[in-house]
Amino acid sequence: MSKRLAVWAAALIALLLLIAAAAWLLLPPPTGTVVIDVSGPAGTKFQGSCEVDGNRRDLSGAAPATFTLEGHKVVYSITPAEGSGGVSVKVDVGGRASGSVSAGDPPQGVHGWVQFGRFSPSYWIESFDPKSPERWMTPPP
Repeated sequence: MSKRLAVWAAALIALLLLIAAAAWLLLPPPTGTVVIDVSGPAGTKFQGSCEVDGNRRDLSGAAPATFTLEGHKVVYSITPAEGSGGVSVKVDVGGRASGSVSAGDPPQGVHGWVQFGRFSPSYWIESFDPKSPERWMTPPP
């Protein structure tokens, strides 16, 4: 192979790799399913909300309750209603149990986040003091 042909072949391969990398970066972010199970004494009321890809949704209700969410980035928060007992929150990310937190005595809130990446999801769940819901041990991405 001549030197000139080798240079053209290398340039063509570099161009193809550059196009493939650009296509990879321009693909829409991956999405997945997040299932939030709230349990506790039957009828225990709770307030909750979530943000799925920037869209806000109410998660308030009474235990037991299940919420199924689909998106790229999910941030959620569940707090037992004042005067009610505690609740437990279990989260399933993409078909795998990722964690659970009991918001017992004194009643605590539970918040967390999930972000689906190209290779695997990242997630976090923690309890929090309802008087300081903005505090996170690991803030959302």
